[in-house]
Amino acid sequence: MSAARDREHIISSGLAANTSSTHLASMEIISLAGLRIGPRFGVNAGHGWMKLVAVFERDEEAERLAMETARLTGDLVPDGTQAPRENELEVVFPAMIAEAGPQVEGSIARVDTVLWDKPYVVGEDALARNPRSIPAQVRLQDEEFIPILVRGAFARLMKLAQARINVLVAQEMTRLRGQPLRRYTLILAEELEELTGTRFSPENTGHGQYTATASRKAPAQREPYPGADSTLERQVRERIEARERARGAMPDQLKGGPARTGLPAAWVKLPGYSSMLGKRIRAGAPGITAMKSIAEPLALFYALALDGDGNRVNPSLMKGRQSFVDLGYLSIDLGEVYDMRPEDESLDTWELGASGPVQQIRSHISAHFDRQFETYEVEIAIRMGKIKVGSRVRDLPLHWDQPLIKRGMVIKDRLVARWKSGLQFENILLGGGWAAEERIVAPIQQTFDNSLLVVRPQTAVARGYAYLAAYQTLQEPSRHAHQPAEGAR
Repeated sequence: MSAARDREHIISSGLAANTSSTHLASMEIISLAGLRIGPRFGVNAGHGWMKLVAVFERDEEAERLAMETARLTGDLVPDGTQAPRENELEVVFPAMIAEAGPQVEGSIARVDTVLWDKPYVVGEDALARNPRSIPAQVRLQDEEFIPILVRGAFARLMKLAQARINVLVAQEMTRLRGQPLRRYTLILAEELEELTGTRFSPENTGHGQYTATASRKAPAQREPYPGADSTLERQVRERIEARERARGAMPDQLKGGPARTGLPAAWVKLPGYSSMLGKRIRAGAPGITAMKSIAEPLALFYALALDGDGNRVNPSLMKGRQSFVDLGYLSIDLGEVYDMRPEDESLDTWELGASGPVQQIRSHISAHFDRQFETYEVEIAIRMGKIKVGSRVRDLPLHWDQPLIKRGMVIKDRLVARWKSGLQFENILLGGGWAAEERIVAPIQQTFDNSLLVVRPQTAVARGYAYLAAYQTLQEPSRHAHQPAEGAR
């Protein structure tokens, strides 16, 4: 393992690799047990992608079973490195909305809709209906765009939570029968498909878990495994649901609680922007009880310095000067902290996001294949190196990635002009949705050998928000009672 990769492994491994028992005793470690703050959320309404992360209570038995199943099936390991931790859920979809339109007579398709003044579809479902996206500051002025995105994200989160519980029941029944275990990710995808068209209502602040459409019975009412002992399955489900409710992981619990969000570094300083973002998010998720807004790049630091229980877990990040770069779709945000104290004057925003290269690539491949592609289709093509044209998956034309390579070099040059060698920093943390694009980050990592790619960079900002929500709630125990917030501050 190279020195750079060794540093990356150490910085992303949290307590296991970084903390001795002696050091732990000197750190501020406070358990959430007994505080009953419930789930905590990170809401990142990005310009390219909507990201939502929910964190609920840990359970040692659930974690052990998850690790054992992953090992036996060869599935992604839910250890926080290759996949979300067992007590975390992540929702990611393109930041697009569209009116759902009327249901055509004779259609048998089921689609998830978000109810606002009329039904809307979000994310990939919006592609078929003249999708609308607002990658600019004006999105804060729009009274429906962000609320619909957020409402759709929480509805998907509740659906993901229900599918997860169904998978836990299926896995336990499989164990009891002595049958071979199936991959968690595969069963989860099947369960989510089964839940398509089932109404989940994050805007409903009552205790109803969800309302199933007439097209399908609620999951708890069906018997998905022919020949299963229904009495045993009911007992298993009751036990698992009781445990998950105690953890705050049931669908109806994942629509309310403390949350954190943020804006590009330059936007945070503009009067009224943070409170306006808070207003829009709460309109989409009225169950949020408390909210604050920070500069987006700070969340990259919190994603590594904290954990979902609000503990400080990375001693290597507690001292010295750290910097971070959030590589987003519209902009690049950066900042610094010294001894865990953010330095306001270091926060900056550059209009060097991936949107420019993406649009150049879109024009290039649209001309090559003689058809127009949506931006979302182009982003998927960039990740895959191929694109679907008609019924065939085709290779992208030669030199299609030159705009990304050039953008990576431009960003690197700007960072060198600002930071010189960058050796004044203990670490330079790279995250954000486009930090996963090697053509952009390679010049930065080759130039700064103390640069580190944050684990699962696309959701790192939202994850940092959620961790910060837990940490700050612990610091204000008298204020965590579920009371409506007056605004994102």
